[in-house]
Amino acid sequence: MNHVLSTVTHAYSRLLSLFPASYKNKFCEDMLLDFSDMAEEAGGKGTLPLLIFLVRELRDFPISLLRAHSEDITMSTSRINVGSLIGGLVLIALGLLALAGQLFRGFNFWETIWPFFIVAIGALFFLGMFAGGKSEAGLAIPGSILTAIGLMLFLQNLFSYWESWAYSWTVIPMSVGLGIFIMGRYTENPAQRASGLQLLKIGAILFIVFGAFFEMLIFNSFAFSKYLFPVALILLGIYLILGRSGLLAKPQDMPAVTTDSPAKSEEK
Repeated sequence: MNHVLSTVTHAYSRLLSLFPASYKNKFCEDMLLDFSDMAEEAGGKGTLPLLIFLVRELRDFPISLLRAHSEDITMSTSRINVGSLIGGLVLIALGLLALAGQLFRGFNFWETIWPFFIVAIGALFFLGMFAGGKSEAGLAIPGSILTAIGLMLFLQNLFSYWESWAYSWTVIPMSVGLGIFIMGRYTENPAQRASGLQLLKIGAILFIVFGAFFEMLIFNSFAFSKYLFPVALILLGIYLILGRSGLLAKPQDMPAVTTDSPAKSEEK
């Protein structure tokens, strides 16, 4: 019986070589071990149970083989389709921008909208994240950074206010936090969502503090900046006070209150 089991297991290992390479690397070793254990168990019960087991395996094997090759072809096709989709979107965007530049000749179109090229690159990272699934969720971080930088450059270019980079750099840690939050949301990871929100809050606090310093004491570029940043500082102070006092804590974050009776306390 041992010789029969060895021969059957060897034959099954040869059949497993028919699976796609990606499938073999992930599953075939475990499949061979499971087959060997189940064949040994069936052989221990006699020749007939072993034959029944082999018939069932041979019946299911072609279905598993076809399914594995179908999934492998689908994954390869989806990667090709994503590349074609990205290339097509880039060409369409370039064509639309060139057409708009011809239609609006009185408006320096290219000089104004060039930051959106950076935004488009950031959007491609998000597209790659959705196309690659949860395993590519980390693409949300560079996607968020590039998108935020592109939007910030657009506003600075629109108002010719490049000195605002003295405090606008805080948008980068904010965008990193946003990317981590999106990654955690996409992968359903509460810890990543919480850390992303924490970094986002830190970036927002830095933006208010540095923005207030430079706009109120140095630049004073806009009339409303005299009022905007002081109000933002007041709101930030209120938020920090309430946050430290625990008044903003969620009910589930509050420590549990023990309701031991006096009798139980005396017993303790």
